[in-house]
Amino acid sequence: MGLQDPWLRIAIILQDPALLEGTIRDNLNPTNEYTYNERKFVVMDEATANVDTKSNQIMQKGFSCEFEDSTMLTIAHRLGTVMDSDRILVMDHSQMAEFDTPDNLLADKNSYFSQLVESIKPNQSY
Repeated sequence: MGLQDPWLRIAIILQDPALLEGTIRDNLNPTNEYTYNERKFVVMDEATANVDTKSNQIMQKGFSCEFEDSTMLTIAHRLGTVMDSDRILVMDHSQMAEFDTPDNLLADKNSYFSQLVESIKPNQSY
């Protein structure tokens, strides 16, 4: 395994609004240089930051289906973007504050995550 080999297995989706023209697969592999199954680890850095809440929900469902056999690392500020994640890592001042399942974090009313969800006004979406 050479130094470049790990990069053949990682896909990164950035905040660029032009990125999501066409299919997700086309955006991750625009030159068709690689087979789709090389992408086992996907990093999404605020990939849906520039879209409305409804579009975000649709895109999240697409990502879940498209990458169901991949490990996804999602960097997000919208809580709704990570609610269906297997695990959530909450950062506070560049330090890990907590790491657990969404259900466990929500069940603990003292957790940062639970407090973030509770702080959202009823008429706002997370």
